[in-house]
Amino acid sequence: MGDNFDNLIGLDLSKNDLTGQIPDSLGSMENLEYLLLNGNDLSGEIPASLGQLSNLSDLYLQNNFLLGAFPDISGAPVDGDLRIQNNCLESDDQEIIDWVAAHADPGEGLDNQQDFEVCFAVYDLIFEDDFE
Repeated sequence: MGDNFDNLIGLDLSKNDLTGQIPDSLGSMENLEYLLLNGNDLSGEIPASLGQLSNLSDLYLQNNFLLGAFPDISGAPVDGDLRIQNNCLESDDQEIIDWVAAHADPGEGLDNQQDFEVCFAVYDLIFEDDFE
């Protein structure tokens, strides 16, 4: 991301009507302790590069349109809060499922397959024009 962000410890961009994907380059912000991107219109997958954030304590991604397999971000400690609800995230990897269960707020986790299929249907309806 550049020298200007090397010492940044927190990034709160929640509820800013952001669209598009989460930039892969956020994973290079090595001093980042909290990343709050909740309440936007972000879509696509969570970049695996977030697993490189070895100081990350809090990760808020809830209430977006994130979709797909939850990446292995076990390199990030996330010993504070992990909030991912109201997205369409899933995983077949039991280690990732266990990691999310251990770090997520109570009642949160990855969607089961049935919920995931509903998420895809809703996602297609919302972003239908983007695929034509």
